[in-house]
Amino acid sequence: MKIMPLGARCFVEEIEPIDEVTARARAAGLSVVVLEENKPKATEGRVVAVGTDPLIQEYVHVGDVVTFSKYAGVNQIVEGRTYRNLELREITAVIRPDEPIPQVAEESQAS
Repeated sequence: MKIMPLGARCFVEEIEPIDEVTARARAAGLSVVVLEENKPKATEGRVVAVGTDPLIQEYVHVGDVVTFSKYAGVNQIVEGRTYRNLELREITAVIRPDEPIPQVAEESQAS
């Protein structure tokens, strides 16, 4: 099934955050059970579908990692998988690790 959000929206598959205690336990080879209400909420996700609005298509692409607030968007279940449906205004940043960060040229000051 193909997902196509309408307007300035995108579907994001959440990247599960791992708290410090869980990370240390996993590194030590231990199994950890964390209750659902104690898990940190996701604030990052990978874009799986982009809406029809030209503005969102300019900035967000399938495969990008985006950041958003804990309570942004609407959770939707499609074919047993949970996605977060975000509006463009709810996305706080787009992370593209394969692209270099542009350097700001320093202007020479006349003395």
